[in-house]
Amino acid sequence: MTIALVDRAAVSRGSEPASGGRFWALFPVILLGSSVLGLTAIVVLFVNDPSVSLEDDYYRKAVNWDQHQAQALRSRQLGYRVTLTTHVSPDRHTFTVNVAAADRTGAPLSGAHLSLDAFPNARAGTTVHKVLNETAPGVYSIELPRVRSGLWEFRLEISRGGAGQERYLEVFRRDVGAPSP
Repeated sequence: MTIALVDRAAVSRGSEPASGGRFWALFPVILLGSSVLGLTAIVVLFVNDPSVSLEDDYYRKAVNWDQHQAQALRSRQLGYRVTLTTHVSPDRHTFTVNVAAADRTGAPLSGAHLSLDAFPNARAGTTVHKVLNETAPGVYSIELPRVRSGLWEFRLEISRGGAGQERYLEVFRRDVGAPSP
């Protein structure tokens, strides 16, 4: 006795393939493809947005947090008196950063090496790294392009004594606005 198994759906359709089966077979491919396209679009927008910024070497800074705190303590122990001022040019396209630095006795810090990282908080991806020039004993300045008005962060590093024996770090936040009339 032989039993034959017959697919009733295939007999009723004849030989034409099922279109619904093809859709469900391709559905995971369509889903993964749209996910990849969406994530690619998000990454492209993120990378090209100047208001988005990542801290350089963030992991290294986190691992070396104790060293960073020790450097901050050494900076305070040096007793430097540092002031940072900004002045927007009349054409509003640039601004000048002036740094006055003195040691703990009040004597100007002449011959020091000052470097500055500056960026507007609203466009933190546009960091400018510059070395300041000494314009008078203990007074250093640099002209920077004014990307936008608003709150800026200035990360100052002062090195003295050859090979960076004395290293002073300080962070300033200043409002760089329109020039006063």
